[in-house]
Amino acid sequence: MSTAQRFGTLLLSVLGAWAPASGLGQEYTLSLKVKGQQIEGMPLSWDSASVRLLGRDGTLWQFPPSAATEYRQVADNFQGFSAGELRSQLIHEFGKSYDVSGTGSYLVVHPIGQRGIWPQRFDEMYREMVVYFTARRIEVSKPKFPLVAVVLPSQAEFIEYASKAGIGNLSKNVQGLYHLVSNRVLVFDTGSGGAAGEPDFSTVIHETAHQTAYNTGVHSRFGNTPVWVVEGIGTMFEAPGVHNSRQYRQVSDRINVYRRTEFLKLLDNRPNNLLSQLIGSDKIFQLDWRAAYANAWALTFYLSERETTKYAEYLQKTAQRPPFTPYSATDRLKDFTDTFRPELQMLDLRMVRFIKSLEP
Repeated sequence: MSTAQRFGTLLLSVLGAWAPASGLGQEYTLSLKVKGQQIEGMPLSWDSASVRLLGRDGTLWQFPPSAATEYRQVADNFQGFSAGELRSQLIHEFGKSYDVSGTGSYLVVHPIGQRGIWPQRFDEMYREMVVYFTARRIEVSKPKFPLVAVVLPSQAEFIEYASKAGIGNLSKNVQGLYHLVSNRVLVFDTGSGGAAGEPDFSTVIHETAHQTAYNTGVHSRFGNTPVWVVEGIGTMFEAPGVHNSRQYRQVSDRINVYRRTEFLKLLDNRPNNLLSQLIGSDKIFQLDWRAAYANAWALTFYLSERETTKYAEYLQKTAQRPPFTPYSATDRLKDFTDTFRPELQMLDLRMVRFIKSLEP
């Protein structure tokens, strides 16, 4: 047995002694080195093939046990980095070409000279989203660490950063994303900064909605949340009456006009079983992303507006799925129908009728 294998075997035995099967629910902090990099975080799950760990900065780490050395328990609880600690790390990571500004729940990495543009905007969106969830009795919790957004100066630097983070094959149309592994929103400045140079605002809202949902317990970063649930919330928050309800108070302001238009265009050729496809599998997002996003918005908006209590119950059910386990089509459909009761075809008819009746 090699030295690395011995280290790995010992790490698994130590983890097993500290917590019986999975680190979830056993909140303690481990310090270790992985390929020479010092990490502090909470073990989430482990077996002979891999260890999953939640870093104090919000990063999800996955590595073979044999890759870890110098491990020790440093605390019998888990606490994310403070804003000051994380800010220092970000300054070191991004260097002198960037500044790190913070307000409320956010730290924003941005080019020098743009301090006044970004932090307040991200934090306002986060607070609006929490208000929206809370008003609909969707359970939210406080994030374990400051939320991080990174604003790159150009599309080229955005693509380069994403590639280094392991995100490849980005379309040229992608203006931003939420990276589940690093827990960061990434966008790029389309001009020289300021109002004329900001990324498309709907992109920033959409990706911030993902980040907020994943960090407040609406979704689980350790589960297998159906893509329609995730993207349905992202597209719903693009509407001004959802992401800025204090200024846009009319019911019509909550309608995502673009997604509704796309949905109505597709109705004539919409398969009868599309709803079961959407709920039971994520494949439609690979086969026809435009139809998938339009239908995810329509279903989410209908449930949020007309089935509010049941929708909150369903989100809680998906968020509490066992971590790091598959979510079969059978289980996905069962969880949905157990919550909303009626036959899918009947619910689909009600949803289509509701979307048609909307007056933007």
